[in-house]
Amino acid sequence: MDSGSFVFNDVSKAEVFNSYFNSVNVDDDGTLPDFPHRVKANVNLDAVEFTTEKIRKVIKKLKPKLTRDPGGFHLIWSSS
Repeated sequence: MDSGSFVFNDVSKAEVFNSYFNSVNVDDDGTLPDFPHRVKANVNLDAVEFTTEKIRKVIKKLKPKLTRDPGGFHLIWSSS
């Protein structure tokens, strides 16, 4: 598809997105970047517990003035 052309149907839109993402994608060589540790070595995510009640409490604490998405959640949840 030529650059700057308009597309109107879903199949054409999907093809444009697919073409673009294929052009900027790279093959995975298995190399991981070296990141410094930001927490102590004994800290891990094995003990993280999410319960319905904990999530409900966090959602209730959100500021009501924040914009919500179509699902009723504050947009801050989808931007992080």
